[in-house]
Amino acid sequence: MNSQCKAYAKEVEMLKGQVRKQAVVKKSAEKILLINTLERLGVSYHFEEEIEELLQLVFANFQDDSIDDSICSLLQFSFVYSDNMGVFNKFKDMDGKFKESLIQDVTGMLSFSCFLQNPPPLMLPSLNPNLANQVKRALHRCLHRSMPRLEARHYISFYEKDPSRDELLLRFAKVDYNLLQLLHKQEICDVSRWWNEMEIPTKLPYARNRPTECYFWSSFAYFEPHYSFARVILAKVIMVMTLLDDTYDAYGTFEELKQFTNAIWALANLHGELEVPLATQGRSYCVDRLRQRFKDLARAYELEIKWVEDGYAPTMEEYFANGIATSTGTLLLASFVGIGEFAKVDAFDWLHANPRIAVACAIVGRLINDLASSEREQERGHIAGALECYMKEFSLSKQDAIDEINRRIDDGWKDINEEILRPTWSPCICL
Repeated sequence: MNSQCKAYAKEVEMLKGQVRKQAVVKKSAEKILLINTLERLGVSYHFEEEIEELLQLVFANFQDDSIDDSICSLLQFSFVYSDNMGVFNKFKDMDGKFKESLIQDVTGMLSFSCFLQNPPPLMLPSLNPNLANQVKRALHRCLHRSMPRLEARHYISFYEKDPSRDELLLRFAKVDYNLLQLLHKQEICDVSRWWNEMEIPTKLPYARNRPTECYFWSSFAYFEPHYSFARVILAKVIMVMTLLDDTYDAYGTFEELKQFTNAIWALANLHGELEVPLATQGRSYCVDRLRQRFKDLARAYELEIKWVEDGYAPTMEEYFANGIATSTGTLLLASFVGIGEFAKVDAFDWLHANPRIAVACAIVGRLINDLASSEREQERGHIAGALECYMKEFSLSKQDAIDEINRRIDDGWKDINEEILRPTWSPCICL
């Protein structure tokens, strides 16, 4: 594997240089299209500084009255999109409908259709099969709500069949993808070995045994090669969280679990492992913050068990307050641990204050999970989830409650998008 990695890495560097030279001679409009292609192919991380400089220039020169009906303008709009929904009027006719010329430009519409609650209809039967498949995928799941690696893999297949494809970009994307895949495979082996060495599958057979799936989720946060340490840490944290979730849901009485809560960090078995490498970075405080967040997580699980034993149905306000801890709160903090100097003490202080984007992430994560697992959780005698809480508190039918939850999920994504576009604080890498 090492020899193959070296061969891929050498070719990636060579191709990256060629792509950079090619970008220099392109016109501004062509560069906008190139950025979009690099993003979709999953290789834009190689050119972060160049892309940032160009987008800053695009943003500075962006004027509403400069928008025309071209695909470049649509892409330009998607890059500088804000919550000023009035700008959409530039793309509409006198009847308030999207201009026919834009609707026919399917590739352009795909660039920002995910920002719209009701995107204009795209005539699938009239499209070539490759473009029709892209449209179907975009309508099924928006790009910014998907896993980067999965979307890159799908887009490489789409791009390969595009008659206008750039063979240099296609080769670059394929080699880079293969290189990263080898690295990710090695990391999966490492986290699986760590899990098995703790003998969790034999000592705690009730727990879900899913190191590969947990690693998969960590790659959602960051897939780039320079975040290898961060990915492994996050994967292990997810595995421990899964173990805690299974323990509180399926094993022990409330009193037994209270004692278990007091010893929660011993179970994680991460303290000593993280202390040395983080100390060499001058970031030992990360271990203390992570330890405290695990304690908060355990107490939140403990409260859920108490609700079950008491037969108590929490209000939505109570459920969300506790759900922030059991949703993505620990994951967000853990995602800061391995990224080095980008997340110093002030970044952890910012996260501890529960900023809007963190709350939105927690709500979105909690609600999506609840919709997917509601029936299974109720069969296990778990606490009332968001669906049950909505139905009980507001006297809603199941479908009405589902519709309300989906609305809250959409609102959460809007909050996330706005915070990323206009952060009040925090390094962009942390977002």
